[in-house]
Amino acid sequence: MGGANIIQQFLELKLFDEIHIHIAPVLFAEGTRLFDCIGKDRVELNKLKTIDTPAATHIYYEAVK
Repeated sequence: MGGANIIQQFLELKLFDEIHIHIAPVLFAEGTRLFDCIGKDRVELNKLKTIDTPAATHIYYEAVK
């Protein structure tokens, strides 16, 4: 858990094995964009599972190393 800035640092330095993304059906006009400022290198992900609920879609990925 952490704010977008902490997550961006881990993504930029590739210091993660998995990433869990939770998408809720809400649009925000402002805020920190999670995937901005992570560099131009391609990060390959392998989808582990997806769980759909009425409140959100939960997607679990592992990093391909």
